[in-house]
Amino acid sequence: MSLQISYIERFEHVLEPAVEFLSRDRDLFAKPRIVVPTAGAKAWLCDRLARELGADGREDGVVAHVDMGFPGTVTSLLQPAREADAPDPWSFDRLTFAVLAVITGTDAASLKMPFDVTRAYDEASGIKNPRIWTAERDQEMWASLQT
Repeated sequence: MSLQISYIERFEHVLEPAVEFLSRDRDLFAKPRIVVPTAGAKAWLCDRLARELGADGREDGVVAHVDMGFPGTVTSLLQPAREADAPDPWSFDRLTFAVLAVITGTDAASLKMPFDVTRAYDEASGIKNPRIWTAERDQEMWASLQT
């Protein structure tokens, strides 16, 4: 399997190389991969490829058996295969919780970032001493909701 990376300034410039790439003779069971930046770009490219690859220029093609992924999927191609029970440290879910642990942990104040909605609202409102969300405030809020 080869990996070709191309930088383009305008998305229209990817159409011709993509058509050439998908028109090559290849194993029928090999699934070609194209990485696109957004879902909108994927929809546009699929539409344009279908028009270009249609029979006799009738714009009647269908794009099938092509893996259209996003940039985050490239890491799965570059990483060695992992055993089924070994967790992927770069999976979206694991990474999300790792980041949340950092921004809500005891050292979060050193980041000087307003992850607390109340504090962010206070700071945006110009309050000199914004309220900091604490465990005590959290318990008070839940207690008030229970009554």
